[in-house]
Amino acid sequence: MIAYAKDKGLNTVFGSDVKASISSYPKLSFPKKGDPNQERFFEMIKKIGLWDQLSTVDVYELAKMINNKEMSDELVRLLEIFITKNDVTTVRIRKK
Repeated sequence: MIAYAKDKGLNTVFGSDVKASISSYPKLSFPKKGDPNQERFFEMIKKIGLWDQLSTVDVYELAKMINNKEMSDELVRLLEIFITKNDVTTVRIRKK
């Protein structure tokens, strides 16, 4: 269904009595506990002045800030070496 929708450029696929809404968005991942890059990542967060704002480095908040373009491109570039990017696709099925 996802491949069909993507191929046809659709956000919604209709069946006989249900419809499926399909959406994709970028998913950002950061070094997790135990990752050898996590310490360098935390140091960079401190260096660019986000440590206090993110507290315990809330990577979900950081991803949201980046996705919503709430940070300058320069700061995002400094963090890019720590970011793994994936696409997430969701399908929601509802009655018509």
